Amino acid sequence: MAIATLLFASSSVFVACSDDDPSTMGPVPVNSVRVTSTSVTVIWSIVPNEKCDGYEVSILQGSRDGAVVGTQTFDNRTAEATFTGLTPNTRYVAKTQAKPGKGFSGSEPYYREFTTSPNIDVVVTGFEPYQVDGFDKDGNPTVTDYVKVSLSWTEIPNTNCGGYGIYLYECAQADWKSSLSAVGSALVSKSNVTSASIEKLKPSTTYTIRAYATPSTMCDYAVGDNCLSEFTTPAAPAAQ
Repeated sequence: MAIATLLFASSSVFVACSDDDPSTMGPVPVNSVRVTSTSVTVIWSIVPNEKCDGYEVSILQGSRDGAVVGTQTFDNRTAEATFTGLTPNTRYVAKTQAKPGKGFSGSEPYYREFTTSPNIDVVVTGFEPYQVDGFDKDGNPTVTDYVKVSLSWTEIPNTNCGGYGIYLYECAQADWKSSLSAVGSALVSKSNVTSASIEKLKPSTTYTIRAYATPSTMCDYAVGDNCLSEFTTPAAPAAQ
């Protein structure tokens, strides 16, 4: 008897009634959101009995009163939905609502705000050629030409960014793949730092930049999307 009572209580816990109307189902809470720059996956609490005929999930622009950018409906066994085509670094609201089943005439909505992750657009602001003296394997003096590149990007407020990851790869953008090893990097731990320099690059060489945002404690994403761009270093100065 005790086990049966416990099972009934657990199956009914999410079918709360409205304080104003006992025939109205309570809200269906959103447990979590998984966010990228252009998508969100909404995960909500399931109502595990016949009192719920399913769910309607919508994404609203900016606020609870914002325009609806997408709506999906589901059966009462589904508790996850993914929406794509969102705008980076933009505020949205996920709205969940149960479809009333037996004994209910309506349901209350639940709202969960989130912000998509930002994209980081890194630009080259300058090159500085330089030389390093050394020795070859036989002990003869050598001079190696290098280039230092200066990079910058637009600041993302701390409310949606904790810092930036910048990596360089010796390849064209079209040839970049995640298995490649970086030849230089700059890891920035503050959102208000918007420039970095990377040294020991080869002259007359094409590099790909991989940049992404790292989250602050206020962010809804785990790590920002990769943003790729390329540049070519200048030729080494002619010998004097």
